[in-house]
This record gives sequence, structure tokens and C-alpha cells, in this order.
Amino acid sequence: MESSGHSSTPGVYTKVLNLWVHESNFSKQDVILNPDCVPGVKPGQLLALFHPNSAVNKTKYLIAKVASMDTLDSEIFISRPALQVSVTPQIAALFGFSGYMGRKEVIARVVDVDSVTAEFIELTFRDQYIGRSDMWRLSTSLCGSWIYIGRSIEFASIRAQVKRIYVKGELVSGGYITEETKSIYRSESAKYFIFIQMSREMWEFDEDGELFFEKAIDGFLPEFFQRWKEVGTNHVVSIVLFSRIFYDYDEDLVNEGTVKQDDQGRWYKDFYKVIVDWEAHSDWTSTIVPLKEELLKYPQDILLRKKGDYEYLSGQNSFAFEGNILEAMNLALNPFDKHYVDRDLLRTGLSIIVVTPGCGRFEVNKKLLRMTTERMIDNGIGLDLVCLSRVPLHTVPLFRFNSQDPAKAPLPEWWKSRTVGGGSKSQTKDLKPELRDPLDYDEDINDATVPFYKTPDWIDCSFFTRHKDKPYKPDKFVTRCKMYEIQMMGIMEHEISSILIPYLDENQSKFDSSESSLSSSKVNSNAIIDYESYDENIFSSVTQKSTIKTHHSLSNAPITGESDRNSEYSHSRRSHDDLMSAPSNRHLSNAELSRSLPKIISAGLVMSAIHPDPMMKTAFYTAKSRRVSVSTSDDGLSDEQQKTLSSYNVVIDNVSKSDAQLSRDIIYQDSIGHKNRNVTYGDDEYMFESTSRTKPISIKSSTRRPVRSTHRDSSPSPKNSSYSSEIGRCFVRFAPKQHYQQTLVNPCNPGKRSLNRPGLASHMRRWEHIFPRKIARSTMKWNSLCTPACLPLTTDFFPPINEQGAYNEYTYTISVDPEGLTIAPDDTISEERKTEILLKEMISQRLAQGMGYQVHILTYDPSGQNVEVKRYLRKTQYSSDPIPYQCVVWPKAQEKYELRSVTFRYPNSDYKWNYVDQLVSGYQDVLLEALKFWRTRFILIPMENLPSNIINPPNEALNEEEIRVSGIYSFMEVFQEAIWISPNESAQKKKNIKPKLILTTLDPSVYLRAPDDIPPRRWSTHSNDERLTRESKLTTIAQAMLNPITGVVRERRWHLRLYDNAIVGNEFVDWLIKNFSDIDTREAAVEFGNELQKRGLFDHCTKRHRFLDGFYYYQLKKEYAPQKSSKGWFGNQKNNKETEKNESSSIKSSTEEAVQSPPKRTLFELSKAITIDVDPKKKSDRKETATLHYDVLHNPDNCYHFQLNWLGCTARLLEEILLYWGRSAAKYGLKLVEAPVEQAMSLTDNNPFQSPTFIKLAVQPPSLDANGKKLHPVINPYLYFEIQLVKRFKFILDVEADDRFPKDVKPIYSYHKPPYKYSQYIHRSGVAFVQIREPGRGYLWVNNRLAITQTSDRTPRDPDALMREFQKFCEDEEELRRFWEETASKLPFIVESVEESSSEATTDAGTDVVQPYPINEKSELTTLN
Repeated sequence: MESSGHSSTPGVYTKVLNLWVHESNFSKQDVILNPDCVPGVKPGQLLALFHPNSAVNKTKYLIAKVASMDTLDSEIFISRPALQVSVTPQIAALFGFSGYMGRKEVIARVVDVDSVTAEFIELTFRDQYIGRSDMWRLSTSLCGSWIYIGRSIEFASIRAQVKRIYVKGELVSGGYITEETKSIYRSESAKYFIFIQMSREMWEFDEDGELFFEKAIDGFLPEFFQRWKEVGTNHVVSIVLFSRIFYDYDEDLVNEGTVKQDDQGRWYKDFYKVIVDWEAHSDWTSTIVPLKEELLKYPQDILLRKKGDYEYLSGQNSFAFEGNILEAMNLALNPFDKHYVDRDLLRTGLSIIVVTPGCGRFEVNKKLLRMTTERMIDNGIGLDLVCLSRVPLHTVPLFRFNSQDPAKAPLPEWWKSRTVGGGSKSQTKDLKPELRDPLDYDEDINDATVPFYKTPDWIDCSFFTRHKDKPYKPDKFVTRCKMYEIQMMGIMEHEISSILIPYLDENQSKFDSSESSLSSSKVNSNAIIDYESYDENIFSSVTQKSTIKTHHSLSNAPITGESDRNSEYSHSRRSHDDLMSAPSNRHLSNAELSRSLPKIISAGLVMSAIHPDPMMKTAFYTAKSRRVSVSTSDDGLSDEQQKTLSSYNVVIDNVSKSDAQLSRDIIYQDSIGHKNRNVTYGDDEYMFESTSRTKPISIKSSTRRPVRSTHRDSSPSPKNSSYSSEIGRCFVRFAPKQHYQQTLVNPCNPGKRSLNRPGLASHMRRWEHIFPRKIARSTMKWNSLCTPACLPLTTDFFPPINEQGAYNEYTYTISVDPEGLTIAPDDTISEERKTEILLKEMISQRLAQGMGYQVHILTYDPSGQNVEVKRYLRKTQYSSDPIPYQCVVWPKAQEKYELRSVTFRYPNSDYKWNYVDQLVSGYQDVLLEALKFWRTRFILIPMENLPSNIINPPNEALNEEEIRVSGIYSFMEVFQEAIWISPNESAQKKKNIKPKLILTTLDPSVYLRAPDDIPPRRWSTHSNDERLTRESKLTTIAQAMLNPITGVVRERRWHLRLYDNAIVGNEFVDWLIKNFSDIDTREAAVEFGNELQKRGLFDHCTKRHRFLDGFYYYQLKKEYAPQKSSKGWFGNQKNNKETEKNESSSIKSSTEEAVQSPPKRTLFELSKAITIDVDPKKKSDRKETATLHYDVLHNPDNCYHFQLNWLGCTARLLEEILLYWGRSAAKYGLKLVEAPVEQAMSLTDNNPFQSPTFIKLAVQPPSLDANGKKLHPVINPYLYFEIQLVKRFKFILDVEADDRFPKDVKPIYSYHKPPYKYSQYIHRSGVAFVQIREPGRGYLWVNNRLAITQTSDRTPRDPDALMREFQKFCEDEEELRRFWEETASKLPFIVESVEESSSEATTDAGTDVVQPYPINEKSELTTLN
């Protein structure tokens, strides 16, 4: 590994110092430098430390920054007065000081900051979510520090490691960080979509005799996954096979509604099969075998159709270039549109990989290409395209689409307004309609006749090869034109196929210098050309050395051209009709010629023409304008010829499609052989040299027909790009020089001027700063494939917002709310400092949420203490309507393909940035649903097995339910500790804010139907006139407890029992502190409560516990409790038959309720919100808060829910506090699990690759015919048996369906609650959901992928195994009947003689409900506290 290799010139100051090596227990600093040992060196200067023997080798320089003694730990130098400089063992080993265990001499020399400044640093991180705002803050914190490779960086709990450092373009071991340093962040724990294109070529042979699908399964994927394992990644992956099948018209097929027509009128259907669905594995090679099995079955799944009792082949698989690549990408982008919902705090970034047997060229729909580009840019996502074929001779990736001629397309008003009546010459000289980007406008489908090409900048293309012994050599010419029929002869063909290859054109284009044009002219028809001489002449100059400037990154500029679909594709078959259809003597207009040339040329194309005029020896197409610039050396051309050449531009035209079926190669060498021919670019290009020594194989044949044309092109493959081989015969005409706008940019590395044009190509440079070095296109980008880079924070491109009329401008001003500002860490700071904090937070929000195509300019006004915001939105000429799409998907664990109708949408350009800024400044505090704030939902689930370290009160033995109840109250104390209070507020305020909690054994929908005579517990605001003391009499205390306003005695219910004159332990503790003058603490209240229990005032309802500060029921003794008549569950049922009838009907399903006149709806609050401090240890440089929404009503047998919403918060700090909460909950047998915010079944809309599994019941449950008996009121008859079945398999209630709640009660939530169609239950392991459908329709099963991919369990439950077990039981008629019978026999009924039975059952413990089976404490329904 190299060290700090930089080209600095040593300073004048030099001194010899003693170097020590210290351990971390001595100091946490990497480098300790005593400033007193370097007199004359000012604080802030940099010293290069190196071994005396390495003075010349600057790669061994270690950089130390001199600090003042006031900023250092003086204790270090007091304990070691002789210490001069000391480093850690890691640094010593990295820079060659590993042998310095004692004092060794090193040389210190002052160096200039610029010479050691790191241009790029690459940081990697894992198992954490880091937003772009956090990356910006971390990069800012590193400014002014020296870092080295391998250093672990921590900021606000964010952990990252330095992987690479670049200084002056060289990889070094250390560098100094300044504001000019560009940070590259790579995630080792991302979400991956891996698409494998199963096109026709997958079952064809490559040139080396290997099937392409074998090359993918046995070659690329094993090596890919092995590299993941070596890096130690923790990605979450989905693997999807996809293809497009074309059909002949079939009325039955069309009537099915699953096939669609493309732009060419062909019928097609798109197929997607999910092999892996959001899974995480430590070793991904285990998925190779099942993936190969699926590949073998895939063709019959998509090509076989069933008709009656027969199956027959239907349709034809498309070629790769005809495939549905953009559609697949948009399906992957759909779930990422709401990446801020269900935020996975262990993953950063979404990466899309497409593995194709093609060469990177695709025919696409223009509108879908435009939408895909905008979505990719808006989300900051890149795509890695892995091609299994050889590198083609044209630029890749290459997208071809049809559009209207820009010169004929209608112009927008803003374009016209800036070309008429104003504007400087520099502003209007480039405004030519024909130079517009075709993606900037829409047209009628009948006018879309002109082909265009695009090289999207958001695609990184790699070419995989298994033959590492034969690496790609840029100086070797390798043919790329394959003829499948010839290759297969002797393998698949029994007879030699009839393959016809067109001859060269018999006409020759002759250059007429007098007219400055190339015109078609007849040549001597009797001229005979010797093929062998011609070939040798063509390739004679291949060994010539050409210096060409090229680039790395991609372009998104438009290019026009016409090509044959099959001929351009490197693995497509060429039909006889296509090859022979071109007429030889067709006269073409200039317009036809100009439309037919593919103008997407890589680094540049030099076209050779055999012509005596030396001016035509080389013509170079710059790919940055519509002219060809020609540059030659002095040799071979006279001064007059050079002068003549410089006064002309070369415009390249081409023949039409029908006359260009046979692809012609384009070369960058002169066909005659002139050397040192330099082709020039502008702006940001870099140079490389390519020398080819390949000579063609001599093929002698006397049967070859002579050619009466000497025009031929040839093209060796350049180093960093590949060239197009499809322009047909090229005609070149000279025209007087004039200026053209640079609409065509070099796809390898565009110049700056070419990027300042309007259109989608403007955002190309957003990704440029992740490439410290130029990467050859032919190489595999393993770094990107293994650790995808996040969108860079910096760019050197600024859109041309000053173009007249091109942008809409919106301006507003934001100032600090002196009372509502919540982002300031301290209220005592100055107003100027508050405004600075506001400005930084506004920047953070824009980095975190993304701005897409918008441009924001934030200006700080120190005079007015405010921030001015100018927002620029480019005017568009195209429709932003959503694009509907239909396909068939085979989700994992399903049995067949399912129809999907999805919608692709443009990014929202009307985002409420003004409201976001007001939230930041403190003027608003409500997070609107339309905002992109982060939201996650968590649930506490009772564990399947209680842990061994359960916390119990002293001398008490709690049952499982009591432990869970105690855990919920302890968890509420954790919430209370996290409440955020202002720095100038006392800690007592936090103690006074107590989260509200109502415990019940009823489901929420049943609890909200509670009769008025048993209201939910509500705190009173009244206080006693006289406070009690410990000396008060028991009768006085009992009367105060029974006070209907200020007392605590209530009728309380738990499971199937009703308790008269009952109190709850923790409520009674609060009451004692409030009403007793001599009790101030909870400990004193518990002590006095036990004293009252011993004195006989009350006792535990089951006589199992002493008085405890928790949710435990205690009842007043009979002598202190008022006498009440015996009654049933809801009062005297013998004398109140009408009430009984009404109460019975009140618990039925809302669909069965018959309300004469709907009453006024009662509001009931089911959740509350508090602001929590997620940085109690103050690790961050700003205030870190989030909004916590927690349940108010809770049943210990169900889940407990809370949501976290945040707008400006470091997610890593949030993850830490969640880990702490999870450990706290686990002590009480509760498991903290993340779950989707929306209902699991709705995930199909957001992620079309996922689908719930339908599970049907083999035997329907019996009806609830009570035979004259009354079902207990707390038992809901609706879906009762289905609910008991899921409980048998350890599922508990998560969220009830919306229609389960009574119509006269409106639940109120502190957050936006999405609709729930079905009641949803979750397994105690947290890995799966079950939703209960309508009666008789069974269940829906959905895996909880958020829990599966984040679990820390050593042996996590397999959700698929759980589903198979549940599904097997539901399909077993005998088992199902037995379960229905057992459940029906245990139904709790109330008999007719309710009063007598209730009287007999009444005890001190409460009122038992008479039922056909006995109640005991071990019963699931009657477990009591």
C-alpha cells in the first residue's frame, strides 16, 4: 500500500525529532506533537515526518498539524516531558515506523497545505442509515484534520472507515482535509434489486462455446457473491428474472387483457419472476443452486399456454435490445418513491443491477425514458448494467427511441420570448430549435418518426468475461459482428444454411472541391478492385499510433440516427431479407441523410475515405457539436491545404435505413497511414494513446465478386470506450464554417460548456465526483457492484438559471422565530448564531430530501438576520401525467403469475419547501402528510418464551401476564426519561409529564363500546379541600377513596370478571402523594399502602400479592365498601331486559348494526404525541429531537405500538435509543420489532414484486347458534373462530380493521393512520403477519421483511416454515373440524337464570360469568393481576 504520496516541495524548515509509539490507554490521539519542540513553526502549519533514509521517498511522509499548547492535554507532556512526537501502532505500521518501539529519530519538515490536500476521500460504512445531510455534516467536521487509510471516524454516533485517499490524482495513505476535498460515501449495507434479463440470447452460445445463462449463473454471480463475502457486506437483496414475449395476434389472448401493443403494433407481455425477496444472507452463494433450478424451468413457464387439456408453445422471446429494461427499473423505483416511510435504520442506499446477455443497446419508449431519467435523478440512484457479451464497437449504454424532428416540433412560449426582442448576442446565438433535446418536448405519436440515441449518465456499464487469461487489450482489434447461422454450423444445423452477405456499393462518392461538397458520382463500371490489396491497404495503417482524447463519464445528450434493430445488436441474427433489401443506387436528400447517422459516438470517430484529396484523409466527429473538426500534423498536408481545411466544417450525413443494413465500421486511424494525427477536444478531456498492431487474416478467393467502390471503414476498439459500427455508407460534405450549439456531448466525459445546455443531460455531473480516476469501460466495476456509492454532495455543474424565460423563479424570506425555534441547542446564543444554525439546517433538509431538477439559492442576510430563498424550476414542454403499466409477476412463495397494474409517476415538482423552512425556523410544528418526513412504526410483542433474567419485585412471584404489564409500565418510564425539555426549563417539568396509559383486556373496538355506567378511567382536576395524613382513620381514608370526583375506587374489569370497589396499585400511589400531606415519594406511598393492607382496608383481588406500585387490582373490604345489589356484566339483567338486548347488539359488527338515527360521534383518543430527545449524551453538534406517537389504550395480550417521526434528526442516534429501548423491553419478556406503517396487504401497490399468500380453509367454521343462550358480551361473534385459530399458532392482534369500530365513536390518532381493511395479527416472533378476511374467505399471509432483515437473533424463525405449517393445518379437514368443535365447546355463554347464578358466583375477587366450563387462574381468558 502506498503512503502519502504527494508532490510537495519540502519547506525550508527541517528538524530532527524523537518519535514514540503509544497505545490507546495513553492517549486517544493518533498523532501527538509537542509544539515546543519545533520553535519557529506557527500553529496550524503542517509538518511532514519521515525516516532519515526515506527523504527522497515522499510516499513515506506522515503529516502532523502543529497545534498551540493551550489546546493540548498538558498532562501528557507533564508525564512524558521528553516526548516530542508519538503515533499509534496502526499509523506506525502504515508509514514504516512499526519498528519504533523506543525513541527513534525522524525528520520533520514544513510542507505546503496545497501539496498534501486530499482531492478525494472514500469512506465506507455498514449497518446504519446515513442521510446525505449527515454525510455533509460529517465531511464538514473533518475539515482541517489529517486522515489516513484505515482510520475509523465517528461523528454523532455515525461510524465510517477511510478506504481510499487521493492526492494529486494518486492513491496515497494519508491526506489533509480542506473544504475542497470531495467525499465519496459507499454503503456496505444497501438494498439491492438484481434483475436478470432472460432474453432469447440467454439460451444461445457465446463465442467461447458457453451458454449465456451458464455464464451468468456459473460465472458472474458466484464471483459477485464471493466478493460480497470478502468485503463483509450486509445487503438486503431481491433477485428477479424478467423478459418480454412477443405474440402473433390471438383473439383469445387479447381478450384475457394481459397483452399490450408496443409502438410498432406488436403484441407483447412482460414477465417477472421473483426468486429472492428482500433477504439477507451471510453467504449468498447458497442461492446459486435454487436460482439455477428456476432458470431451467423459466422458459416453459413463460412460453407454454394451456388450452383445454393441452399445452402448446405460444409467443417468441424477445432479443435483449427489445426487452423491458426501463419497465423493470421503474418497478424497482416504485417502492423507493416513499423511501422515508418504513425507514430501515440499518440500510443506506438502493442499488439496481441488470444482468443482460446483450451489449448495452436497447430500444425504449421516449416518455418512459424521460420519466426514468427524472426518477433516477430525483432519488439519487444509479444503475449497474452487467453485460455478458463482448464489448461492442459503439458507445454503451445506448438507448434508441423515436421522436419528432426538433426543427419541426412546436416551440414553447419561453423559447420564443427570449429569441425575439431582447437578449445579448451571446445569449441568443445558440438558440436553434433543431438543436433541442428531444426529451424536452412531446409530439403526436404519428410524428415520432426520427430515431434518436441517448447514453444515460445514471447507468454504469460493465462487461463480464471469465477468460482472465485473455484480458481486453485496447491495442487489439477484435471483431464484433457475429453471424449466428455461421457460428452454429456443424452444431445445430444439419445442412449448410443459405446466408447471403451484401456486396460493397458499386458507386463511389467523389469529392468535388470546387463545390465544397461530396456528391454521388458514377465511377468506371468496368473498374475491378483487388480485394486482397484493398484489405491490406485498409489495415496497413492500423499499427500507426494515434493520440485521442477521451472521457469517462456518460452523457445524456440527444443523437439522431437510423439503424437496423437486429444488425446493431451483437448477438442478433441477421435475416436474408434485411441484408439484401437495400437498393444500390437510391438518391437521398440531405434531410434523409442527416437523420440516418447515429450521432452517439464515444470519445470520437474518425471516418476514413479512400480519396486522392489529402483533406479527406481524416474527419473527426467531436460528439460535442454537429460539426466534425479535423486536425492533422504538419506532415502530409501543405500549408494551403491546412488553411483550406480550417475554413470548413464537416457535416456527416448517412443513407437511410434501407440502404444501411450492413454495418460499416468507423475507425480513428488514417487509412493511408499518416502519423501523429491529433484530434482535439475542449474543456475537461484527458489523453491516452492507442496503438494497434493487428493485421487481418489473408483470405484468398477467386470466386469473390469485384467491388466497384473504394469506400470502406474499419475500427479498432479504443481504450476507454467502444464505437458504433452501424452508420452504413457515410457521405461527407463541406460547408462554410458557422456556429452550432453543442447539443452532442462526449459520452465518456463531457466538457463543461456542453453541459450548460438545457435538458436532462444537465444533471450528468451530479455523479462525476465519485470517480477520482477514469475507469476503462471494458473493466468490471466491482467497487460499484459491491459497495454502491451514494449521490455525491458536490458538483462542479451549475444549471443556467439566468437563461431568459427558461426558469420559473420563486422567492421568499425565512427568519428565526424567537419563541418557536427548536433547532438551537441553547436559547442564550446570539441572533446571528441562530440564523447561521437556521441556514445550515435548511441546507441539511435539502440534501436529505433531495431537490431533483430544482435549483435553490440560499442567501444569508446578516443585516436583517434572515435567509432569502430563491427556488428555480425549469419550464417544461411535456406532459407529466403518470404512465400506466401492466405486466404479470410471479411473487416468491406463490404458485403462478399474477396480473399487476401499476402506475409510474414523475417526481413531485410542487413540494412545499416554504412550509419545510417554516418548520425548521419554528413558525410551524405540524408534520403534514404530504411532506417527506421519516416515519417508522414499532411494536412490542410478548415473547414466545420468557427470558431467564426477568426482573421481579422482591419476595414476589409474578405470572407471565403480570410481568408483561409491569414491563409496559417500565417502558412508559423510558418514554418519560426521553422527553425533551428546553435547556432553560427545570428537570421537574419532565417528571410532571407522565405518558398516559389505559390498560384493558378488551380489544380497542370492544373497549370503545363500553356502556356509560362503566366509563374508562379519567383523571379529575379537582382536589380535596382537606389533605389527609398517615394518622387519618381508615373510615376517613375509605370515604376519600370512594369520592366520585377525587377518589380512586371504581368498578373494574379484567378478562371475564368484574371487580367492585377496586383500585389499581400505581394509581393509588399517585393518589396518596397528591392527597396526603406527609407522603412525598413513591417509596413512602408504597410503604403506607402495605400498612393499610395489613390494617385491613383492602386486599389483593386474588390474595396473591402485597401492595405494589404497579398495575395490580386491590378491593376494599366489605366493611368499608358500599353494599350493591348483585348484578351481571352490565347491571341487573333480570329487571332490565331491554338494556340487555341493546348491550348485546352493541358488540356486533358495524356492518350488522341497525341504527335508527345516528347519534353524535364520540371522540376517543387512542394515541398521544410527545417530543423526545434522541441525543441525551450530546454527541451531536445540534439539537436532535423526534416526535413519538404512543398508544394510550393497551391490552397486554395484544401488541403495543408507537411511531417515530422526524424531520431533522441523525438516524444513527435514533437507532441507538431504539437499541436501548429494545434491551429494556426484553427484560420483561417483550420484543421490540419494526413493522410497516401501512397494512401489509397494501405493499403490493408500492412493491409489485410482493404479494400476500391466500390461505383458504378446508372446512368453514360453524355458526354461533347459542341455542337460547346468550354469548358473553366481551366475546365478539364476528370472525370468532378464525381469530381463535390464529391465536392457536401464536399470533396476537396488531391492528384492528377500520370497520370493527362502532360508528358512534370516532378514534382519534396523533398521527396519520392509514386505512386497514382487515384485522391484522402478528406472530410472536415478529416475522409474519396474518390478516383475517371476510367470513368464509380465509386468510392473507405476509412476511414482515423489516423484522427479518434486521433481526439479531442467532436462530431466527423462518417465516416460510411457519406459513407452511399454518397452511397445512388449514388444508387438513379432519384437524380443522376437531379444532372448531373444541373451540365451540369452550364458548362462554350466560344462562337464563343470570341473577341467581351471578349471586352464587360473586366473591371478594369479583363477579364470575356463568358459563359451560369452569374458570380458573390458568385459563387464557381469566389470567388476573
